[in-house]
Amino acid sequence: MKTRFISETVIGILIMLAVLIWGQPGTAVITLIVLFPFITRASKIKGDEREMLIHYKTGNIAFALAILFVIIIYYVENISLNGFKIIDVWMPLTIGAIIFAHGIAGLFVLSTE
Repeated sequence: MKTRFISETVIGILIMLAVLIWGQPGTAVITLIVLFPFITRASKIKGDEREMLIHYKTGNIAFALAILFVIIIYYVENISLNGFKIIDVWMPLTIGAIIFAHGIAGLFVLSTE
């Protein structure tokens, strides 16, 4: 589980950075989400009952963090970066923020359990 949450955190950061640096072409980094099944299979992660419970607990915290990220994106939507506005790439930026939030929340829940 830890491998999955670390990979979600890293992929979320990569998505947000790519979108903020390159704008619409940076959305191609979202395809890294496809790596999740390969990472879990390579790590031989088979969710037992405890890990499934942690995964569901993570969802609640991640949802709260995702709402926070969406609010932040809403308030900075008129800022221009590299010739484009945040409002132009709000959806891929939000996707990256949600994946990042789920990874951080998962690592937090794992450290407290």
